Amino acid sequence: MQMDSATTTTSPPAFPAGAFGPWRPLREIGRGAHGSVFLADGPGEGRVALKVCRRPDDPARMTEWEREKRGWSLYANLPAAPGLVRVLGTGETDGESAFWVAMELADPEPGGSADDPGSYRPLTLASVAAAEVALPLGRCLAIGERLAAALEHLQRHHLLHRDVKPGNVLFVRGQPTIADAGLVADDREAASLVGTPGYEPPEHHGTPQGDVFSLGRTLWRIGTGRAPEEAGFAPCAEADTSDPDFWRFLAILGKATSPVPGRRYRSAKAFRKDLARLRRHRLSARLRPIRVLAAVAALALAVPAVWNFPVFRVIMGEDEAMRAAIVWPFPYRMLKPLFVSRNPPPPPWKQALDDMNESLRKTLSELPGHRDDHRKP
Repeated sequence: MQMDSATTTTSPPAFPAGAFGPWRPLREIGRGAHGSVFLADGPGEGRVALKVCRRPDDPARMTEWEREKRGWSLYANLPAAPGLVRVLGTGETDGESAFWVAMELADPEPGGSADDPGSYRPLTLASVAAAEVALPLGRCLAIGERLAAALEHLQRHHLLHRDVKPGNVLFVRGQPTIADAGLVADDREAASLVGTPGYEPPEHHGTPQGDVFSLGRTLWRIGTGRAPEEAGFAPCAEADTSDPDFWRFLAILGKATSPVPGRRYRSAKAFRKDLARLRRHRLSARLRPIRVLAAVAALALAVPAVWNFPVFRVIMGEDEAMRAAIVWPFPYRMLKPLFVSRNPPPPPWKQALDDMNESLRKTLSELPGHRDDHRKP
C-alpha cells in the first residue's frame, strides 16, 4: 500500500460505531490495493493510523485479500523492534466483512498536523527523497542501517517483508520505520511474484536476498537521486559524490542489488554489518584529528608532571643552584609553576632523620645526670 498518496476522501468507512474497537476513523490518508488507511482517534495513544481492508466482492480477489490478512496476522504477533511500525490492535468487523489494524501514526509532512485532519499527510521516505532529490551520505547510511536491522529482526523470526520501498518507509518520531505488512510471509512459503516494480528482485520474492535487493534499491534511490529503473546511471548532481566514501557506499549497494541472488548478501544482517562498518570508518576519520590533538595535549601535560615526582622534588629541594640549572624546554617552562613549588617540602628521608634525632634527644634528656650541653659539672 502506498502510504504517501493521500486522497481527497474525508468520509470514514460505512461501519457502525465501535466496529474498530476503541478507535474512531476521521479521514482517509492513504489507499492501497486491498484497503484504506484512516487517521483515527484512540484512547491513550492519541491519534493513530487505522487500516481497514474490506472483503472483496469479486471472488477472484479473495486470494489476495486472504494473503493481506495473513500477512498482518503474522506481523501483529511479532515482538516490537526499532525500525518496524508498532501495531496497537487488530480485529474484524461483525460478519467478517473487513479486518482492521491500528498502528502508531507517522509524523506529518511539513506544514501539517495530526491535530488538523484536513492538513495531515504522513511523512514518508518517498516524500523526503522527492523534496531533497538525494540525501547526504551520512543520512543514507543511518537510514540503511536502521532499516536493515528491522529486516534482520523479521528474518530472525523467519518472516519476509516483500515490499520494501520509499513509500512504505514512514518517519515515526523522526526515525525511519518500515510499514505496510500486507505482503509479510513466512520464508518457508513465500515464493511468489509480489512487490513493486523496480524494487522487487528479478527472481521469485521468497528468500531473505529478496528483501536485501529491495532495501538496496531503496537506498540507491535516496542516495543517488535516481529512480530504481535508472540503476547504473550516474548519480544526480545533488548526490553526495564529493564524499570519498560515496563510492564505497555504491559498491555495497551494487552487491545488495546484484541480479544474481547468490552474489548478494545472504541476509539483512550481513548487509547491515557492511553499512555499519562504513559508517564507523567515516566517524573514525572525522575523530582522528581530535585524537591527535588530545594525545599531544596529554603529552604536554604529562612530561612537566614528571618533575613533580618526589625524587625530583628532593633533588631540586637540596640545592637551589641545581634547581635553577635545570633547563625546561618550551612549552614546559610555561607550565613549570603549576607543577613545581618554589618552596618544595623537605624530602621524606630528611624528615624521618629529623624525627629520629628528636626522639633520641628526648630519651637522653630523661636519663639521670644528663645535661643538654654535654659538659661535666
